[in-house]
Amino acid sequence: MDMSMGNDEGLSVSENPGGSRETGNINQEEAEQMFDILVVEKIKEEEKLFEQFGGNKPNKSKIEGSNTKQNIVELSGLPWSAKDDEIKEFLKDCNIVKILIILNEYKKSSGNAKVWVSSKEDLKRALLCHKKHLGKRYINVNIVEQEETNRSTPSDPHAFTVKLSGLPWSATEQEICEFLFGCEVLSGPAGVNIEMNEEGKPSGSALVKLETKADLEMALRYNKQVLGNRYVDVEKMAREDDKFCIKLNSLPWSASQQEICDFLTGCEVVGGPAGVTIEMNESGKPSGAAFVQLRTEADVEKAKKCHKQKLGARYVDVETITSKYGKAKQDQHCSN
Repeated sequence: MDMSMGNDEGLSVSENPGGSRETGNINQEEAEQMFDILVVEKIKEEEKLFEQFGGNKPNKSKIEGSNTKQNIVELSGLPWSAKDDEIKEFLKDCNIVKILIILNEYKKSSGNAKVWVSSKEDLKRALLCHKKHLGKRYINVNIVEQEETNRSTPSDPHAFTVKLSGLPWSATEQEICEFLFGCEVLSGPAGVNIEMNEEGKPSGSALVKLETKADLEMALRYNKQVLGNRYVDVEKMAREDDKFCIKLNSLPWSASQQEICDFLTGCEVVGGPAGVTIEMNESGKPSGAAFVQLRTEADVEKAKKCHKQKLGARYVDVETITSKYGKAKQDQHCSN
């Protein structure tokens, strides 16, 4: 079926008994009905593919009701003011398990959301809402494709680790697992390490070990979401082979490791001043450059904001390590 649609009205195409084609104006309701028919036909095509490759159980389980956490649709183009109740009403024919409205760094809605539904049938019903209105916006609805993942224990236990900051002090390991809904935590609550302060009390931070890269990416979606009455920051932690290292140039020759740490306001330097390596020249004196190992990608972004800021009487250059020479220096000076 060929259709073309204008801004205000569409054209329907039909055949008369003589075999010739004729067109006529249709109203908005008829146009939406025709669109729904096309969506249903698309779903039937996908079902044929599922049947064709039905022997591939890992793929099939992604949309089966037996694994609720894999039944996910993504909504985009949402009004920034959209709340959970409005999304539930928009997907009123679906059995919704959880809604995650993705926030930006300012704790405001990004216009995107992930919605977990109960079954394959709910996924089909959600697709029927594609390009429907919510408020004054057309909403895109797409199934989130889950990539194949190896659920065995990774060789590097820190390969997929995130740091949560700003947690309620009373938060338990189980509550943190539930906060990261849709993420497989390695060993369950035992994979959550709540950090303690000097008094032996919860510091408001925790390290969480996840099973796969997909779980890591999902966990990062919970950045700035609320647990209890607190906005929680979620950051990717450095792996053994994934160091977050920067180089500072034009430093005062007298700058100490502690002064360099103080200069990088808000950045967590791995090992404190010991995480700063001041480069020496051929005479064994400070060259005016230093390498600094940081804890997370977010720390690198904070460090970049110190570019061209003053330390003593000098304007300091801050750069990330990108060149082949720089990578070699990173391996030399920024080792875990």
